[in-house]
Amino acid sequence: MNEITLSGGIQGDLCRSPIMRFWVNVFWVLVLGFVVSPSTVSAFHPFHVCIGQMRWNEAQAHWEVSLRMHPHDLEVALQAIHGRSISLESDDFNQHARRFLENQFMLVALPKETSSVAANESLKEIPTFAKDDTQGSENRSQLRWVGMESERGWLWIHFELIPPVKREPGDQLHLVHRIFLDRIDKQENSVAILSGGSDLAGKPDRSALQFKKGDAIRPMPVVAVAK
Repeated sequence: MNEITLSGGIQGDLCRSPIMRFWVNVFWVLVLGFVVSPSTVSAFHPFHVCIGQMRWNEAQAHWEVSLRMHPHDLEVALQAIHGRSISLESDDFNQHARRFLENQFMLVALPKETSSVAANESLKEIPTFAKDDTQGSENRSQLRWVGMESERGWLWIHFELIPPVKREPGDQLHLVHRIFLDRIDKQENSVAILSGGSDLAGKPDRSALQFKKGDAIRPMPVVAVAK
């Protein structure tokens, strides 16, 4: 997965997303990125959003994921966990960021009839941070770090998700995206999903999921549940 060329393509895909309210927020974030310096954006950003895209890689049987977030939000979260300053310049930043994401952004297999309330309740059993390199049970995805890059004061993180190994016949994949939801009241997250198939018009199948506090897990779209 080429992280340098990937980010440009992802932004092009995301700009065609139909979620208007979400993109109004992103529009103003981009405007701020043009009219102020990256250092100013780092000091003050009015919108707490984490946007991203998941693209299914049929040949490798995994999801290619890219997420864009504000680096300051990630640094603050890591500092709260470890009790010390961890910045982008830290030698071990990648390691800590990967462990953070492992329990914040994942696929889990749950019975298809699981309600939204029950699904969110089940997240309480999964720690918000992995204390070691063990990535949980077989009914959860595995995260493989690819890399990261900066863009106008924002941080793109690229990684791969290997689908859960253990899935019962009646299970459906659910996506967990609780990044910063427990720390920032107005945090909103969104992910565009490209399953690799096509719709009736022959266009690439794409859909989107949104997440907010109290609603950090959503069932994957029908076109993607078999992945």
